[in-house]
Amino acid sequence: MKNLLSSIFLSTLLISFLSGCSKAPGKTETKFTIGISAIVDINIISAGGAMLWGRSDQGDMFGSVINPATPLDLNLPNANWTFWTVAWHGDGSGAKFSGLIRCSKNNAILNGAAVEVNISLNNANCAIPDFSPSIAVNAGINTFPDISHYECNRLTNHNGIGCGIDSSGGTKSVTKRLVLQSFIKPRNGGVKVLGEKLISNCYPVDGYFIKEQLPLSNGFLPALTFLESFYSS
Repeated sequence: MKNLLSSIFLSTLLISFLSGCSKAPGKTETKFTIGISAIVDINIISAGGAMLWGRSDQGDMFGSVINPATPLDLNLPNANWTFWTVAWHGDGSGAKFSGLIRCSKNNAILNGAAVEVNISLNNANCAIPDFSPSIAVNAGINTFPDISHYECNRLTNHNGIGCGIDSSGGTKSVTKRLVLQSFIKPRNGGVKVLGEKLISNCYPVDGYFIKEQLPLSNGFLPALTFLESFYSS
């Protein structure tokens, strides 16, 4: 059985409610290229979507949708960087976050010279704690745990799970979906949300568990995740 995680307050989970469903002198940045062509069968193994995240030891962060047809070129500040990638194999329906998950973690020192990082994705890497505080194993396959969520009118005297004994409880929304958003955050600035994102199917509100395979992170992988609730279909 999959592990269940309560996601009332995740540091990277934002909730929105919508109305419908070689070093050159003085060079401070590095041309960073993801070797998409080096990812074996990327067009096949990422039919359910693919995301790349990065964090530097100086506080820079970004998240980006990977498009297999387009090389990913970024200008990143010089620093020691960690990169994480997740690709979803897909289930044949076109739904994002579906199918077998494959993961990769890479490190690189950016110092002004152009850098290409070749990504090797596999399911075993998804057990790295950076991707999720816990992992479920079904028939030898690593899967991210289900997400548990609660929608409350107000949070008072909260008991850790549910809506709290003094809340007026009860769901108001009709459907929900999850979004992984592209973004960039410089070390001395705020988060800038970018246009590209991966979006799950809309699901009718039925219980508290969302069965989407998203990396919930251990607080280091900077996934910017939205839970969107719709008040009408």
